[in-house]
Amino acid sequence: MVTKINSIKAIGSKEDCPQGSDENVYRTYDIRQYNDKIVMFHSAYEKIFDHLRKNETKPWKRAKVKILYNGKEIVRLFKGSSSEGIKKGQIGLTYESLTMLGIDYKTFLKTKHIDITIETGSNLKFLWNHPDIYVRVSYKIGLMGIPLTILCTAISILF
Repeated sequence: MVTKINSIKAIGSKEDCPQGSDENVYRTYDIRQYNDKIVMFHSAYEKIFDHLRKNETKPWKRAKVKILYNGKEIVRLFKGSSSEGIKKGQIGLTYESLTMLGIDYKTFLKTKHIDITIETGSNLKFLWNHPDIYVRVSYKIGLMGIPLTILCTAISILF
């Protein structure tokens, strides 16, 4: 299901965030836990995925969300908001995610309302374009190994 969002809250580290009393910035000590996630209000899960959230302890079953803005797209894991202060109709993205979507931080602070489309994402695109280079490279090497395995098996059978 497609959902339109027009309010974003930026998530950044305490050291890198511009200081000030801006309510649209959530400052955290450990930004690494947010790099591959989109923070949303809990009720948004059912709206996007058309079913209630189940206990998703297996990493490959976790919900992926595709975020579209001006022809650019990124895929992130769904994270329900708890301490980030996300409201209904608002999402939380890191500065890195905002940059990948082509949203300038200074422009974002001035407008504060940006139209973003959110859909169900896929595992393939999430792992292929993962923000962590180690995950991205290991996934691509694993995919390259599949045709090489088939080729080597065919060669060993024929010769």
